[in-house]
Amino acid sequence: MHPAPAARRALPRTGGGPAARCRAGPAARGGFLAAPGRDDRGRLLRGGGARAGPSLAAAAPGVRPPGLGPRRRPAGGGGRHRLAARRLLRARAPRRGERARRGRVRLAPGGPGPAARAHPGRLLGRRARGGPVSRALPGLAVGYLIGSIPFAVLLSRAFGDFDAARQGTGNPGATNVFKHVGRLAGAAVGLLDYFKALLPALLAERWLGWDSGAATCLAVGAVLGHDFSCALRLRGGKGGASTLGAFSYLDFPALMAVGALWALALPFLRGRRFVAGPAALTLFPVAVALHASPWGAAHLPAAGRPQGMLPIVTGAGLALLLWARVLPGLRSRAALPAGGPR
Repeated sequence: MHPAPAARRALPRTGGGPAARCRAGPAARGGFLAAPGRDDRGRLLRGGGARAGPSLAAAAPGVRPPGLGPRRRPAGGGGRHRLAARRLLRARAPRRGERARRGRVRLAPGGPGPAARAHPGRLLGRRARGGPVSRALPGLAVGYLIGSIPFAVLLSRAFGDFDAARQGTGNPGATNVFKHVGRLAGAAVGLLDYFKALLPALLAERWLGWDSGAATCLAVGAVLGHDFSCALRLRGGKGGASTLGAFSYLDFPALMAVGALWALALPFLRGRRFVAGPAALTLFPVAVALHASPWGAAHLPAAGRPQGMLPIVTGAGLALLLWARVLPGLRSRAALPAGGPR
């Protein structure tokens, strides 16, 4: 326990440096006041030594001279001891949660911040790493398996005794089910084919943490699975509804603009309305490029704006695939009888 503050108080030393203290004598070097005629800092006083206070030259060492008053202990006196201990003591070793691992970012003891917990399903999947091929292959494989589910065949058998893959037009799609089974079954098949390309891409990006490239490959794989289903021995539908789902993921505002153009041009295409849908979807890459251009950034809303060339190239590839699937049917439908008026 520390002694009383009054007993520990060290008297102020005589000013002027070591030489001045040597000239002042042993009393001043011991920590007492200077000789009469000087203040406690060794400066000369005007008017003699009356204002210098009592002489402490003859005082015994360690005895507080009279007339100086009680000593006041400065506030926070223990701070210097803590500062010295902090400087002298050895720094503690980092704890297990604070140790930095090679190749990883060092985290705070409280764990990852809110940005690292942005996806609610973070534990279900990791962000895709590696090169472009290693990111594209898992998306294509998973999307192909999802797109291979033949909803047209399943619902046509559930709603009635009809096989969409063998009866009617032989096309396992929403149009064949709509004509031969019913409107409700046809609408249900169209919605399921649309969302089986859109929902997996959205969930993979927002819940599993996949980047946009891997999610785009998942949507493309769903279109390929619908067109060449492994459940139907590489047979499938035309891919119109699933292509709309993939386009909705790539750039939904651009798809809405293309749909508006299709609706405006539909009344003028009497007898040729079956060409309006594929022709309007062909304009989708142009609309995406316009939305991503500087003019689109200045005049169009920023919501859903694509980044890079991947949406444009993917939209052009899916539009060409759609034309390749529907072109044989369009030719047979638009063909006229031999020798008839054209």
